[in-house]
Amino acid sequence: MEKGLVMAAFDTAEHIEELEKAGFEHRHARAIVRLVWRSHEALLNSKTEHKIDLLRKDLDAVEERLNTKIDGLENRLLAKLGKLMPHA
Repeated sequence: MEKGLVMAAFDTAEHIEELEKAGFEHRHARAIVRLVWRSHEALLNSKTEHKIDLLRKDLDAVEERLNTKIDGLENRLLAKLGKLMPHA
């Protein structure tokens, strides 16, 4: 996942500033925000991986249906060709 997409949803500087306004020392505010950031990023990555897995399953199903249709067309074509060609 691109960090730019996650950054748009989680502005670390803004959260550090808010914690400092609430009385946290800068180093503590940074540590807290870093932990929240990692948790946020892990959750987004997990959801993304789950969606990718679902898409793979969908693509597998589409491929199976297409292969079945192709096999059917091939069989029909062979049957028609068999009728057109004299038997040896």
